[in-house]
Amino acid sequence: MSFPGYLIGCLGILAGLVSITVSGIVLGSRLLPGWRGPVAWVAVGVLAVGAAIGSALILGTFGLLTGWSWLLLSVVVAATLWRFQKRLPHARAQTVIHAEPATPGLTMVGTAIAAGAFGAFVAGISIRLGTGMTGFDSTWYHGPFAAGIAQSGDTWSLHFLAPQFLSWFYPQNSEVIHAIGMAGFGNDLLSIFINLAWFSGCLLAAWCIGRPYGAAPLSLAGVALVIGSAAMADQAGEARNDIVGTFFLLAAVAVMVNAAAGGRRITLGPLLVVTLAAGLAAGTKVNFIPAALVLLAGAVVLSEPSRRLRNSLAG
Repeated sequence: MSFPGYLIGCLGILAGLVSITVSGIVLGSRLLPGWRGPVAWVAVGVLAVGAAIGSALILGTFGLLTGWSWLLLSVVVAATLWRFQKRLPHARAQTVIHAEPATPGLTMVGTAIAAGAFGAFVAGISIRLGTGMTGFDSTWYHGPFAAGIAQSGDTWSLHFLAPQFLSWFYPQNSEVIHAIGMAGFGNDLLSIFINLAWFSGCLLAAWCIGRPYGAAPLSLAGVALVIGSAAMADQAGEARNDIVGTFFLLAAVAVMVNAAAGGRRITLGPLLVVTLAAGLAAGTKVNFIPAALVLLAGAVVLSEPSRRLRNSLAG
């Protein structure tokens, strides 16, 4: 890749990120009016990722997915949402998100544990900068799926790989994200760093889960220990997607917990965000489908009794 090509790729990816972020912010303001702070950022992240994957799948269904076509559609969608945001239907406003401050000592300990896990993850990425992605699953199907999508512009056809476990039927949400990066640069330059974004999102969602009860550092530390453990260490610098589905599940829990905090009932707006997050998790890896279904059922149970039927249909 030439240096001018690299700069164009950087500008294109940056413009795409801005576009999907704008889409996420506008949709978040309509679905979650009055929400502010970390949990609102988590919701915007879920909506932005949904916009990115949705645009790619629409184009890929017709074999039209390229870096430029995805960027153009993302910009058009963002501009349209921004221009007509006042005309979009909006959910019923909730009271301000409830949050209990944690003690300084607890916050310091939880943050230190999370920082240690983050540092270990970054160290894993630094190794992959020298070797490339060498993990078994990355080279077996995650990477080839993403490369196949980027090269063909097609997300509809099956990508036949090694016949073990019928891998061509696996969900491919995370691979679509990698394919967007590959289409932008012509290689897998971004793929080594993508899981760092998911890791950071997991930590943010974990903080939000305990925040209404003054236990944000505890939930942060607990999740950091799990996703920073040896079992998840192979996610750093690889195309593996366990960390991706984990983010979506944690995001769904964070939105649901904050929407129901203080004895409130979950309204339609938060339910739709939880539904999207659960759906993205299920579309990332088959293993996440049971957890996604449980979260959807929980969100319906926690919604207003008079609206459960409507909310269950929406979910």
